[in-house]
Amino acid sequence: MSPFPMRPAIVSTMVWLLLSLLGESPYAASLVVRGGDGTIIRDEGSVGGLCVATVQAAPGESLIAASVTAGHVSLSRVPETPGFTFWWPTDKESGPIHLVATWTTVRGKRGSATKLVRVRQVLLKIRVEIPQDTPEDRTVYVAGSLFGLGMTPDGRWRPRVFPLTHLGHGHWFGKLLVGPGDRAAMEFTLGGWGTKGRDKNGEKIHLVRRIGNHVEIAARVHNWGLRRGTPGDRSPYLSVGDPSGASVVMAFRNAEQEKSVWIGKSPGKLSSKRLKHDAGGSFYTISSLQPGERHYYRVAQNGPTYSFVMPEADELRFCVIGDTKGQSDVLAAMAAHESPQLILDTGDFMDSGWDENQWNRSLASSHPLAATTPYMMAPGNHEEESPIFGEVFHFPGREYYYAFSFGPARFLVLDSELPYEKGSPQRAFAESVLTSWRISPDIPSFAVLHAPPYSSRKHGSDLSVRTELCPLFEWAGISIVFSGHDHGYEVTWPLKAGRRDLSGTVYLVTAGGGAPLYDTRGPKRSWSRLCKKRAHWISVHVSGTNITVEAIARDGEVFDRFSRPSGSFISGSLAH
Repeated sequence: MSPFPMRPAIVSTMVWLLLSLLGESPYAASLVVRGGDGTIIRDEGSVGGLCVATVQAAPGESLIAASVTAGHVSLSRVPETPGFTFWWPTDKESGPIHLVATWTTVRGKRGSATKLVRVRQVLLKIRVEIPQDTPEDRTVYVAGSLFGLGMTPDGRWRPRVFPLTHLGHGHWFGKLLVGPGDRAAMEFTLGGWGTKGRDKNGEKIHLVRRIGNHVEIAARVHNWGLRRGTPGDRSPYLSVGDPSGASVVMAFRNAEQEKSVWIGKSPGKLSSKRLKHDAGGSFYTISSLQPGERHYYRVAQNGPTYSFVMPEADELRFCVIGDTKGQSDVLAAMAAHESPQLILDTGDFMDSGWDENQWNRSLASSHPLAATTPYMMAPGNHEEESPIFGEVFHFPGREYYYAFSFGPARFLVLDSELPYEKGSPQRAFAESVLTSWRISPDIPSFAVLHAPPYSSRKHGSDLSVRTELCPLFEWAGISIVFSGHDHGYEVTWPLKAGRRDLSGTVYLVTAGGGAPLYDTRGPKRSWSRLCKKRAHWISVHVSGTNITVEAIARDGEVFDRFSRPSGSFISGSLAH
């Protein structure tokens, strides 16, 4: 029997309603408790594995402090969730537990609420069989609609929270405590949404189970993606070939299997050079390039002649674009408006990285720029970690993550679909690069990755990136971090540890390269300086240690401009 009689509860409710009508709510908040699958728990409802308690403000009110205790356990707050949200692992609990919440509103009012829940534990076992060709250095994760599998309080899944243990011979195993009656939907990843486990037909595996008193889930992942489509000819495209930025790789593919390329410093004096070949086609590395040099090349004896120019030692103009998805409109506008010496792409070059036809279309869309400008890309989730990515591009070290210098600037490109937590190879690489960069902090430095640590749109802020990587970026003095994924434009104030600081790092989402644009979600965040639903690209001018950034719409309008590292933001008629 509940220790809280019905009559006082009815009286309390009537008093609350009466005071609300008079405009004097005594509590101005409520306590919402959810089980492992996000289901709202009523008094004495069962919960197991994990319990989530949220103190929510009433309409028109906001809270400045809140706390929750579960029996003798004091719960901690999780940042950037609706209201004040607290996570409570129940693995050492059983029987009835009282949850007590207290809060303070901005108007100085104090309130409290109590909820009674009953803890019951069910052990969920997950067994997965994986093909033998799964990379041995990768971990298989389960993501799903349980908080223990990484679901957030607003119902989003995270791909890299619950790792399975490798038992050998392609078998993986994991177990967690859950509540009876929980609904478990789950998928399997190699650490990011770009690699979802698929069945023998190449369809993504999505299991749904209702948790009973005992449950074991078994699945077989046949592959992580299947090639489809037909490889086509690829017009020439360029990339920076080594970390020092002193070489450029020219790559292409055609049916003629050309043996030579013609290269020189004058269009009338081109000499023949022997091509190399790999799974992606033909390529040649032009080395020992000097600042300000212009080079010409031709990939067929009677084909068109292209040229590119190296940046000066203290001057660089580059553009950033993202989420083009094979669309050419914004790329064409950028080609007509700009003459950059470098292009950075924040990822999602197409809808599926396993589709050769989509690669053909996307490379054709970027060709007018990529044939005359090194085109450097951070993999997005839609690249799906397909091997075609590594076959097409010749980035420094041919990695999915890499670093290079170009003119007066430095660039770190990371793959947010691969693990970047401490102990991962990518994290070790990033720490090594940023440690060396910190020795010379005055050199303009930029980072590029797909998932945004700060975003107000559909996908929202990637809190894992913010927690794991932003402290590194800010510690090393990165001027601007470019990201994509949330289709549109958004730029933060300079930030350190989430707070405005003129010496901090600016986080800029540029994901308006052609994919359908997203609306902004919720009220404006304190860290967000400007958020626009515009198809656009970014133009950056580096002169010595000064950086000027312009956001340019598809129609050519400059709708935002700011400078770094001084932290000055030029708005006027542009942004506000």
